[in-house]
Amino acid sequence: MEYNKGETGFVVFMFVILVLFSILGNFMVIYVIVKCRGLRTVTNYFLFNLSAGDLLTLFQIVPNVHYVLTRDWIFGLSLCKLSQFFTVFNIAISVFTFVGITADRYTAIMFPLRPRIRPRTAIFYIFIIWLAAFVVGLPSLIFANVEATPVLLRGRSSVKRNETQGDQNVTYPNADTTVNATQLEDTTRQCFLALHPKFDELYDYALFTLLYVLPLMVLAATYVPISLRLWFHRGIGEITRAQVESVRSKRRAVKMMCAVMCIFAICWFPYQVFFIILRVKPEFKRSPPAFTIFIACYWLAMSNAIYNPIIYFTMNRRFRNGLVNALSCFSCSKPAPSQVELNIMKDAQLSYPDPQGHLGSSNTVEHYPFSVVTSVN
Repeated sequence: MEYNKGETGFVVFMFVILVLFSILGNFMVIYVIVKCRGLRTVTNYFLFNLSAGDLLTLFQIVPNVHYVLTRDWIFGLSLCKLSQFFTVFNIAISVFTFVGITADRYTAIMFPLRPRIRPRTAIFYIFIIWLAAFVVGLPSLIFANVEATPVLLRGRSSVKRNETQGDQNVTYPNADTTVNATQLEDTTRQCFLALHPKFDELYDYALFTLLYVLPLMVLAATYVPISLRLWFHRGIGEITRAQVESVRSKRRAVKMMCAVMCIFAICWFPYQVFFIILRVKPEFKRSPPAFTIFIACYWLAMSNAIYNPIIYFTMNRRFRNGLVNALSCFSCSKPAPSQVELNIMKDAQLSYPDPQGHLGSSNTVEHYPFSVVTSVN
């Protein structure tokens, strides 16, 4: 299927809007957390990490959209490997960060007498998250390859397999014949994961399970008892105003994180299903609507980076106050805190009055650039 200028322009416009709003929103989140002392808390460190991962995701959009629209990977082997790697790496950071936030929330709410995670410990956990995400994405970095498919004008002759063109280790699918340069009209290059078919499928399903199905099951199983405790549990004895405010703040934090995780599940669901369909019915990728459906699924998945900042600033008063303070004075670290910052600190103390700063709230031309989370061969 070929796209006309109008369709191509619309796709480019939609992705430009996506990139601009994602950069703006996530930089605002990072800036507010860094500048406002009252927001430097454990959960917000995880949210900082989530925004950083979302920003990394955006850098692969331009080459991938160009690839889908032109069916030709012009960016070389190095960028192909990085594109494949960061697709897995970024989603792994998001998923593992969700798990870290959930573990923190579960411990704080279900076992309030246990020691809370300190900010320095949270930073160490974030390092572990990045290391685990790197390991999960490493096969994509190692085995990603660029394949060139020559177009014949006439006759049959011969060309070497695995010929080097620039930094591209170009693989020609037909090892028995070669094509002279004068007989080539053009060469279409494809960026894909060059695993053995059995391991390729196994890797796809492993990523689908590890980075989508299993985490969502764990998160759902964890937030059910948390919700029951916050909304239906009644304490013994007299309840103070501070305790009431603390419970309300915890409820708001749980609502916000549930919204973030639900949006993540919704945005990535069509993308995951698309590649499952390709595994079950490989002939679907050669059908006319396949690329259009893929672009829609890919845009929705990438748009997840837009929604998280919106959720933070609409559902968390501390973030709103921090944003107002950051935009008004461009610094929240003056010796005399502003009234907005005092409100932020007061909210944090009401949420968790402990001194540890814990926050309450197949060689065919039709290759797609990714698998279930990376590539389909």
